[in-house]
Amino acid sequence: MNQSYIDFPDLVKELSDETLLKIGKATGSTDFGVRFYYKKQHPKFYKNRFALEKAIKRMWAHNAFNHRERTARILDIDLETLR
Repeated sequence: MNQSYIDFPDLVKELSDETLLKIGKATGSTDFGVRFYYKKQHPKFYKNRFALEKAIKRMWAHNAFNHRERTARILDIDLETLR
């Protein structure tokens, strides 16, 4: 049976900032790219999409604490289709 896969790093580029923040808060809330995304007093991270994406991708690569499962649940995607 032919199953199509979704490349997670490519998917991250297509997601809205709000969705990335939702994933980030659920899986990597200690990362500065997530914590300070809307904090003007932290200009290095304020609305820094690159830092936010990097935090999400790092979380995905390490897969500690069931981060991948949480991400799939937030996106309402079968985890088996993500890689």
